[in-house]
Amino acid sequence: MTSQASQEEIPVTVGSDNVFADLGFANPEEEQLKARLAYQIMRAIKRLGLSQAKAAKLLGVSQPNVSNLARGHYEEFSIDRLIRFLKTLGTDVEILLKPTATVAMRSVANQIEEAPDVSELVTRLEAEADQEIAAGTVTLRWGSEQIAVVKRAAALLGVPYQTYLKDIAFKQALMDIEHAEAELARQR
Repeated sequence: MTSQASQEEIPVTVGSDNVFADLGFANPEEEQLKARLAYQIMRAIKRLGLSQAKAAKLLGVSQPNVSNLARGHYEEFSIDRLIRFLKTLGTDVEILLKPTATVAMRSVANQIEEAPDVSELVTRLEAEADQEIAAGTVTLRWGSEQIAVVKRAAALLGVPYQTYLKDIAFKQALMDIEHAEAELARQR
């Protein structure tokens, strides 16, 4: 006999790449960054084999502060202070500044529309991709080793592998477009 609860459909909402935005936080980007920094701090503490008490002494905070970080309560710390904690724990922090995907895609789209021969090819390939998506035939033809490498890289960066794949594909697409446009300009 099945219960009534197991027969009910449960509504599912697809979220964005930022759970804090999905939950309506006032500053979702800041919250996500703090969460990633706190996670990396706890990984560094574990890597160094430190107790919370020893980590607290090294960071110049109380043990309950470290416990709060471990439980995802980092509200009292600024981004700057979290970065300093990472540096103290022997982790280098790099800040990458880049245009948002929307701005970059708008720029690329404008450049493509200006070159009729490229525009026709892109339009045809986009239509083929749309047909594959509609037919459900878009697949990644990768072996388990390739997928494992992608998942490992994403884990090391502290991001979901889907986000990592999206970012890498986008960056590669921009480089390919730049290369193709340079080649077209050279041929003209």
